[in-house]
Amino acid sequence: GNYQMFFNTYYAGNNEKVSGAVQVIDPVRLKQMSVKQSLELVSIPNPNNQSESIQVIANIFGYKKVQHDFKMSEPFDSLSANFLSFKGDVLMVDFPLFRYDVGDIATMFNVYYYKDAAVMRPESQFEIQALLEMLEENPDLKILIHGHTNGKAPGKIIRVTDESTNYFSLDNTDEGFGSSQQLSEERALVIKSYLVSNGIDESRTEVKGWGGKKPIYDKFDRRALKNVRVEIEILEN
Repeated sequence: GNYQMFFNTYYAGNNEKVSGAVQVIDPVRLKQMSVKQSLELVSIPNPNNQSESIQVIANIFGYKKVQHDFKMSEPFDSLSANFLSFKGDVLMVDFPLFRYDVGDIATMFNVYYYKDAAVMRPESQFEIQALLEMLEENPDLKILIHGHTNGKAPGKIIRVTDESTNYFSLDNTDEGFGSSQQLSEERALVIKSYLVSNGIDESRTEVKGWGGKKPIYDKFDRRALKNVRVEIEILEN
C-alpha cells in the first residue's frame, strides 16, 4: 500500500536542485496526508480514496507554486507523462520551478517573529536567506515587503538596537510602544535592514506596514496566528 517516490525540485532557469517541502494531499477528502522533503526518497501511502488519486504541491519560497495531480494506481496519462517517470521501482516526480513575475505576491510562511517584537526568530534564517539569494541572482529585481499583524490594538514593540547586526535574537534590543501598523512596518523594515547589511542596494526594497487591516482569519480563530505574516511583492524584474 506504500509507494516509493522522489520529488525532484529544481530551478528551471539553470537546472540547479532546490530543496524544500512538498505537500501530499488527498484531493477527494480535501485533506493533507503529509509533508515530505524533496530530493529524498520518501514513502507515500495509497490514499484509498474513490479515485486512488493524490495531489502533490511544491510551494517553495522564491518560486511559483507547482502542483501535480495523478492516480496512484495508474499514474501515467497524456498529462502526467510530462512530469512522471520510473527509476527502478521509484516514481520520480519532476517539479521545474520558475521565479516570480512582476505583480506576484508571495507569503514568507517560514518567517516568524518574537511576541511583540520586530525581531525574527532563528528558524526564519533559511527563508530570509532564500530571499537574499533571489535578489542577488537578479540585480534588476525590486520588491515591496508587506508586514501584517493579528489585530489592530497598540502595544509594546521590541526592536533590534541600531548597534546590533543580529536580527534573530533578543540579546540587543530596546523596548517601546506603538500601533499595530508601526509594529508591522518595523517587522518589514528589519528584513530590509538584513538585506541591505548583506549587500542589497537600499533602493531595491520598499516596505509597507498594514497592521491588522488585512487578516486572513478572524483574530479569534484558532488559525489567527497566520495573520502575522510577511508578503513579498515583485515590483520590477
